[in-house]
Amino acid sequence: MENKIKVLLTTFSKKHDAYKVGERLVKFNLSPCVQLIPKIESIYKWKGKMQKEQEVLLLIKCDINKESELISFLREQHPHEVPEIISTNYEIKNLDYSHWFFLEK
Repeated sequence: MENKIKVLLTTFSKKHDAYKVGERLVKFNLSPCVQLIPKIESIYKWKGKMQKEQEVLLLIKCDINKESELISFLREQHPHEVPEIISTNYEIKNLDYSHWFFLEK
């Protein structure tokens, strides 16, 4: 069984928006598991001005084959004008978790 997965990260200004998108990702089988990490502090420039705000980080795990579809979904559903979408590669090291991850629908 393949154990390589993608983990995508995106942030939201409102917990409600992160929860709504995360729930849809699981419901539509784009991800078997998402995690919301609340109250992260972000500092960034937007349109030339320094911004500081609390955000919610949505950590999204997915099958490598679903990454493109998931990114398209995020671009359509995300409330930010320019959503952060970052992708990394990981390997599942627990065989039982790997079975669950790829077989849970």
